[in-house]
Amino acid sequence: MRLFVAGPLPDALQAHVFEALSAARRAASQARWVKPGALHLTLAFLGEHDAAVVPALGQALQAVAPRHPAVQLWLQGAGCFGRPHHPEVLFAEVSGDTAPLQALQADVQAALQPWLPGPGTAGQAFHPHLTLARARGRTGDAALARCQRALRGQLLGGFLLERLALVQSELTATGARHTGLAEFPLGATAASAHP
Repeated sequence: MRLFVAGPLPDALQAHVFEALSAARRAASQARWVKPGALHLTLAFLGEHDAAVVPALGQALQAVAPRHPAVQLWLQGAGCFGRPHHPEVLFAEVSGDTAPLQALQADVQAALQPWLPGPGTAGQAFHPHLTLARARGRTGDAALARCQRALRGQLLGGFLLERLALVQSELTATGARHTGLAEFPLGATAASAHP
């Protein structure tokens, strides 16, 4: 099983982001755009594991989640990974309560250390972002760079990150298909959601 831990986005925000990106999707029609319902904030990528580890991962996340409050986040502006004129990935920038988000991500990484894919992932700087599209080829896609410039400064919406999700990702010819395996509410979610 190919697994990761994410902060899921509310369905209404996913629909809004998908609609807001309609012009960008037309402008970069050769890119693989994340499908509605699949937008998420990755906190830890675990890679390939046997299904037998899922209960242990769940126990680790069950211990982490209550230690952290819900986090208010915003999707504003865009960035790219890869070469500046032919990037491989277009993403939405994440802002808001980033210090608590950084603490949550560090705690998730520490709790899941035995299952992280190799020593190279430990201690890597966390850059919170929401992947929107990927280039189809390894040479990147100039259209994604144009989309980044068009989306610079645009507010795509905000959300309260209230839970962690353990997710299975299956790679298919049409893109990744995600299946939620378990969710873990963050602590003080009710208090944060209703001030």
